[in-house]
Amino acid sequence: MLWIHKNKTPAAVSREEAKIRSSSEWKSVPESNAKAVRKAGFDKLPKDTIRKNLLEEQHYLCVYCMKRIENHQLHTVIEHLTPLSRDKEKSLDYQNMAAVCKGGADVQIAEGEKRVLCCDGSKHDEDELLLSPYNEQMMKEICYYSDGQIYFRGLGNWSDQNKEKIEHEINDVLCLNGKHKKDGSVQDTATQLLKGRRDAYEQAESIIRRLSKKGNLTSERLQKEMRAIRESEKRKEYAGVILFVLERKYRRLKAQGR
Repeated sequence: MLWIHKNKTPAAVSREEAKIRSSSEWKSVPESNAKAVRKAGFDKLPKDTIRKNLLEEQHYLCVYCMKRIENHQLHTVIEHLTPLSRDKEKSLDYQNMAAVCKGGADVQIAEGEKRVLCCDGSKHDEDELLLSPYNEQMMKEICYYSDGQIYFRGLGNWSDQNKEKIEHEINDVLCLNGKHKKDGSVQDTATQLLKGRRDAYEQAESIIRRLSKKGNLTSERLQKEMRAIRESEKRKEYAGVILFVLERKYRRLKAQGR
């Protein structure tokens, strides 16, 4: 996962939002009726505009797993961080929205094969996460192992209760680490998240080896590499893993004065 810098609400969305909020239909919608909230409100917003802007903010990566997502309603889901059923007013708020992948629900598999869904495919509509890609300090605590697993480090002022909740959300709500079997093995998700993150981890280490071989492995050069990844219009899949490994090496070189 990566911290997402949230932009201002697009003007076209703000205009439609204002119209909806002032309508008698919207005002009569019950607070906890998600179906009615969607029909009278969210479905009337300009979703193409919302999707386009969310993807640009997220550099065309799923906000949860960092798989590539494209500007098409069949490929990308508009997610409400605070669910429709929990807050009627936030259902119209662009600042409460993110673009996510379908988590493997649209991946074809062999007949009879069981698959592990993730992201929107595994998360229930009513689930409200503590884990937020818009919380910069929280995203700094997201870490990766070389085997592709993601975890929450939770250093600093994170309570044990919050750390447990975030780990639960990573593993059991979003299923970002696949499924642990009774024999101790791990079944990857239908979108092969673990493999993708393993490959990204190796890509980062390959960058470090390449720079070292050329005698260019300095904190300044790594900073340049990281800046290019962050500023790319369409970031590489699993960019957060690559940045995690490069940032770790950068800090070590910086401490050594290199």
